[in-house]
Amino acid sequence: MTSQTLFSRAQLALRWACSVKTIDRLKRLGRLPGLNISGKDGKRPLVRFPLSGIQEFEETTQCSAGVENE
Repeated sequence: MTSQTLFSRAQLALRWACSVKTIDRLKRLGRLPGLNISGKDGKRPLVRFPLSGIQEFEETTQCSAGVENE
């Protein structure tokens, strides 16, 4: 098994200089792959974004900083 770097919503928002809401929207629209790593205890979902998916999104997106205007 290989380990990979995972980013939280806040870390990814800092990387792209955007809001966490933008990250949530991209995930909800299916444009950004995220991993649900929360347990089944009924708490709010805990999502992490793999670096490989982030880099793929950055390479295929034609706007500055990897995200569209909010």
